[in-house]
Amino acid sequence: MKIGIGLPAAVPGADMTQLSRYAATAERTGFESVGVIDRLVYDNLDLLIALAAAAAGTSRHHPLGGVGRGERHHRRVGRG
Repeated sequence: MKIGIGLPAAVPGADMTQLSRYAATAERTGFESVGVIDRLVYDNLDLLIALAAAAAGTSRHHPLGGVGRGERHHRRVGRG
């Protein structure tokens, strides 16, 4: 069975170094993947930044992200 675990990117005070260590520990203890939720109504680390931090701490994990909505983060992109 393949089991993944969520990274604490939405926990107040979480930073990229912590996520990298957390992902490395998850990999070492046998989890198949790590995941991150995106912010919708509360502040947390950016989805892609959190996944990059997780990838930096692992060598074989499958990073998973959910609800990546660019317009939510960059309201002025594509607007004149």
